[in-house]
Order: sequence, then C-alpha cells, then structure tokens
Amino acid sequence: AADLTSTTKLAKAAVEHCYNARDFVLLNSTISVLSKKHGQLKGAIQAIVELAIGWLDEIKKTNGVPKWLEVVETLRSVTEGKVRLYISVTFNQPIRKLFCRSS
Repeated sequence: AADLTSTTKLAKAAVEHCYNARDFVLLNSTISVLSKKHGQLKGAIQAIVELAIGWLDEIKKTNGVPKWLEVVETLRSVTEGKVRLYISVTFNQPIRKLFCRSS
C-alpha cells in the first residue's frame, strides 16, 4: 500500500492477527519487520506501536512478566531513537523507563 490509511490498516491487521493467536514470537517478529521495512510510513509504524502498547497490561496479566518483557523489549528496540515520536504523554512512568533505558 502506498498511502498512510491503507498501510496502517494492513500493518495493524497483521499485528492484531499475531496478538489474537497469542503467538508472541510472531508478534515481536512482525512488529520488528514492519518497522524496518524501507519506506514504511512513520504513521503506520506509530499505529502498530500504540496498538501493542495498549495490550501490555493484558499481556502481563494473562501471559506473565516474561512474555510482557519480550514485547516491551521489541517495542523499545523499534522505538529506540524515536521514543518521543511514539510514546504518548499519558504512557505510564515504569514502562517509559524501560523504553528509555540506555544501552
């Protein structure tokens, strides 16, 4: 897809399918691959990151801290250097610290 709306819909659908299947290896891989695709629109990447951030509490409760940390690490690596672009002002402080940790 060449436009933001279509690209965002497709990217979100791919990530949602992985999440709904509870395949966290594929979820992390899909987020990483989509974010590294040359020419991918920033808005589409931002949308999948925000979508995944919205799942973090549920992942932690239902799948445990190890799976939660895997997803957090994927999101941190995807947003590294772009944190201000992707993380909203309302994002809670403990998660923000994980995203912003120095390497």
